[in-house]
Amino acid sequence: MTNQTATIYCPEMGDTKPQAQIEAKFSAIMGKFRISTPLELKGRGIKYHDTYTEHNCNSPKLYGHNIYYVTMAAYKKLEQEYTSAQEVLLD
Repeated sequence: MTNQTATIYCPEMGDTKPQAQIEAKFSAIMGKFRISTPLELKGRGIKYHDTYTEHNCNSPKLYGHNIYYVTMAAYKKLEQEYTSAQEVLLD
């Protein structure tokens, strides 16, 4: 296991999304992270939701990426293993 850290970016402040294996957004309503990644993830606290296709995504570069909902504890473990870009919004 490597010691990675998440790169946090704020698009509203003009930050560009960094390259990463995992793209994450925190959902305060669900209390979980919504993750998009081409990787297949498994483990405690990781729940598969869907896969991006031309029918549910308007960005062809994301086609084939898997969508997961992940608990805070599972996300902390994932960010130690993979490069992660976490989007943070001001509102």
